[in-house]
Amino acid sequence: MGVEFGEKKKEELCSLVTIVTPTMNRPDFIVRYLQYYSKTGFSGDIIIGDSSDDENRKKVEDAVKKYGKNLSLRYGYYPTAEYAHDGECFGAMLELVRTPYTIFCGDDDFLILEGLARCVEFIEQEEGYAGVFGERVAFQLNQNGPSGKIVAMARRNTPERLHDSALERLNSYITEGMSTQYSVSKTDLWKVMYSEVPNMPARYIGSEFFPCCIAVLHGKFKKLDELLVLFQQNLDPIFNWNKQTLFALMNTPEWSPSMAVGRKQIIELLVKFSDLTAEHAEAYVDIGIWHHMLNSMNAQYSAVSEGRSLRPGINPDKGARFLDEFMQNSDYRRVSMTALKILAGVR
Repeated sequence: MGVEFGEKKKEELCSLVTIVTPTMNRPDFIVRYLQYYSKTGFSGDIIIGDSSDDENRKKVEDAVKKYGKNLSLRYGYYPTAEYAHDGECFGAMLELVRTPYTIFCGDDDFLILEGLARCVEFIEQEEGYAGVFGERVAFQLNQNGPSGKIVAMARRNTPERLHDSALERLNSYITEGMSTQYSVSKTDLWKVMYSEVPNMPARYIGSEFFPCCIAVLHGKFKKLDELLVLFQQNLDPIFNWNKQTLFALMNTPEWSPSMAVGRKQIIELLVKFSDLTAEHAEAYVDIGIWHHMLNSMNAQYSAVSEGRSLRPGINPDKGARFLDEFMQNSDYRRVSMTALKILAGVR
């Protein structure tokens, strides 16, 4: 980690970024989320896109009213009857962004402001990068919900995409499949990433896979040696593969039209950012998508056929060892202390 920022410098950099967070029926997590950014004095914008039912929507709105006094906070309601998945909500929320940079954050995650400021500083100074991100550490509590004792931690780092070739960056993402969404990128790029999402109603490929393909085609993604995300490993999140496997998703009526739209968009961008003909770009994209889906389906098939969970949580032994390592690291403790206190129930 770099030399500690002064508060004024950190505030100036964070004021350039908007945190965009979809949520649904999790008001307790939204309360925790807003407590955290209020206590840390986040100087940028926050947009919450809510798809909750009426009862939980009222609780979320109450939390927004309470904490909105200390934050630059905007709220939008995106009912599930009109928005097929969180990616559609996210695309609509981007229209509310006023800052030059944007980053995604789950309603159960914490963005570390020191790391966020470092990312903004880097992308402000360096040309040729589509995004910049830091370390992502997952944590697991001893109980469901927004607070409890941390029992395990694990690194969940996304690989860098530093290839000069757009095709190589695309291949790297498709092969490894780690999302670019926890990166600081220009707001204009985020809007391009989600521009066709309303025409892609299938979950995963519409909300994550194709938007991330678009992101890496536009430029390099750099990783900084800074803690950026504390990511809660919930064993039963609203959207997860245990509830709908990739095979099941492929058998929905939304799959085919979503795949057609996303595939066309990626082929056109690959032609734009490379020397490939349309015919060669189409061949590369098709084999890449085939490879990605086949690997994912094989992994899910093995887990289901063996009776294993598709979301097993953090390995207890390894997770306990890394938890000790994390807590003994003075830099980690310093930048994440507010989040750790809130998780422990300290208000």
